[in-house]
Amino acid sequence: MNKNKIASLVFGISCFSSLANAVPVTVSSGDLGYNVIDNAGSYDVLLNAVSPDNTLASFLDITYGLWNSPNVDVSVFFNSILLGSLTADRGYISPGPENLSFDVSGLLLDGVNTISFDGFGSNLGDYVIGQVDMRYDSSAQTSVPEPGSLVLLSMGLLGLRLVRKKLA
Repeated sequence: MNKNKIASLVFGISCFSSLANAVPVTVSSGDLGYNVIDNAGSYDVLLNAVSPDNTLASFLDITYGLWNSPNVDVSVFFNSILLGSLTADRGYISPGPENLSFDVSGLLLDGVNTISFDGFGSNLGDYVIGQVDMRYDSSAQTSVPEPGSLVLLSMGLLGLRLVRKKLA
């Protein structure tokens, strides 16, 4: 095996190892369709999730919009903890849905998580929750090499050194 092939192999292994650790994981409700919540009512979404290892950040991504006027203010709860609120003030179909993310790091339960939407105020318009995604972002953390990756890298560098000595 020549040194270019060995160098390519070591490079490929290190790239694959990096990519495998950087891929975000998403648990999704899927498209909830035209799920209209009448008169600023309440709606729950259940997501069954398990937090992947080495994940420091988790985000709740919500796709929503207004169905019928007036605008609707909606409280968003994650496992009964108030995350904040959103205002459905733009048509879900036209001009298109709105998107909002909440950081839910440390709030995630292994198993079923309940995301609740509750319209409030005097506005009794209709709104749509189109999709809810739970995203685990391992790229937000500081990367610490795993022992297996260090062994692979060391073996590759040792192999390169031996091939260099043999060719010299």
